[in-house]
Amino acid sequence: MMNDEVGIRCINMARDSVLKAPEGQWLKSYDPEAFRGRGSAEWTNDVNQAMRFPSTIEAMRYWQQIPRTRPLREDGKPNRPLTAFSVELLAIPQEQS
Repeated sequence: MMNDEVGIRCINMARDSVLKAPEGQWLKSYDPEAFRGRGSAEWTNDVNQAMRFPSTIEAMRYWQQIPRTRPLREDGKPNRPLTAFSVELLAIPQEQS
């Protein structure tokens, strides 16, 4: 497990939302600057298309990143669009050659 990479998989929405959560799907791509700093995420059922991180810490930092174009929410708290999703950080074994 030392050579495993880490992926971000959606559990549900962090709060009540009109959006449907991509439950059980893996984060495929994310642009925090999209939609004027509100962010845009793409999810996939295919673990082979999932973004991969070298460690849980790096995956957590990515999930919590703040857009440069909109660093604060309307309430003055840090804007972290991807944290609208409750996620789990899971090991993804590297493919064997």
